[in-house]
Amino acid sequence: MRRFAAAALALFSLIAAPAGAATLKVGFVTTLTGGEGAMGRDMLEGFELGLRHFGGRFGVIEVELQAVDDRRQPEEAARAAGRLAAEGAVLILGNTSEENLTAALAPVGGMPGALVLGLGEPPAAMAGTGCRPSFFSLAPTVGTYEEAIGRLVAARGHKRVWVVGSGDEQGRRTIDAFRRGYPQSLAGETLNRRGQMNFGPEVMAIRQARPDAVFTALEGGIAVAFVRQWAATAPDDEDIPLFGTVRTFGRPLLTAIGPAALGAQHAAAWSDEMDHPANRRFTAEFELEYGRGASMWALRGYEAALMLEAAVKIAGGIGDRQKLRQALRGVELASPRGSLRFRHDQMVAETIYLRQVVLTPNGRVGHEIRTALEVRATPPGPCAIIDPPPEKK
Repeated sequence: MRRFAAAALALFSLIAAPAGAATLKVGFVTTLTGGEGAMGRDMLEGFELGLRHFGGRFGVIEVELQAVDDRRQPEEAARAAGRLAAEGAVLILGNTSEENLTAALAPVGGMPGALVLGLGEPPAAMAGTGCRPSFFSLAPTVGTYEEAIGRLVAARGHKRVWVVGSGDEQGRRTIDAFRRGYPQSLAGETLNRRGQMNFGPEVMAIRQARPDAVFTALEGGIAVAFVRQWAATAPDDEDIPLFGTVRTFGRPLLTAIGPAALGAQHAAAWSDEMDHPANRRFTAEFELEYGRGASMWALRGYEAALMLEAAVKIAGGIGDRQKLRQALRGVELASPRGSLRFRHDQMVAETIYLRQVVLTPNGRVGHEIRTALEVRATPPGPCAIIDPPPEKK
């Protein structure tokens, strides 16, 4: 069945299939309903676009794609992942939270021959010494982008920063990540009430305090409401820089915010205006096929198809799980974001950029890369269960 997804995270779990099998079943488990559906739809459709580039095949193997709604419930993600894996599917688990990722991995990680490719941010414990032979990630660990923005804000000399976010667990994680990069005392902090859409009093209080900068960790419709109200109250003579996350100022949410987001800055590993052949093809074909601009979530789905197809070709099929995993570890290809490969712990090796919301030459609200950001990630320690790939000659 063809369904849409809502996820910041997707996993490919490649379960053993008979050598020479004519068809490879791919199960995409993700959130297909509710407020986070747009991100998952982008990832799923990015994957489908990549699959179409290969004529619906990985190498000579036909691919049958199925999508299942986990309703953003960890138990649903685990149930669907376990069932599809037991059926011998190549499993894509698209989850929007650490909880869903952990739950989905539980029934899959112990299966012989499992191979998992994540499209959303995994917990830091799964990188470095915590690496797993079955797990690959096309996203950095949770909080990497927000910590990089915090470090940039500190480096720019902002002494009085106001943070706006939600008080739920995911919101606190985002703020905590920003604070790892920006350890100075805050000018203030605003935590929204559940379901809050009117930020008038909070916006006026922040403006009266005149902070050096504002960082927002809000997401979804609440973020749209805050950013629009923030922009509508901006005096002509006031320029308080607004920083945030890719979930807020990247597509698909950027489309809903519109021009109110102009000038906002955030971290990302890709931008639609990158001018090289792979990105021009991806962005043009995605918009032609789906009638909207591509997002970072769509990019990861697209890259997953590219990486998996390359690995299957190198391995000569999917019958030998060890050979396929080794092939995936060694893949390096030209992606829309540039050269794409995995580190020795099977986390993505990527450059993170400062991206700003701008009005593009065609009159649309889009992005421009300003500079590469410093990422003080802890160097991955030795991974006892994975041998480092051989150096290239």
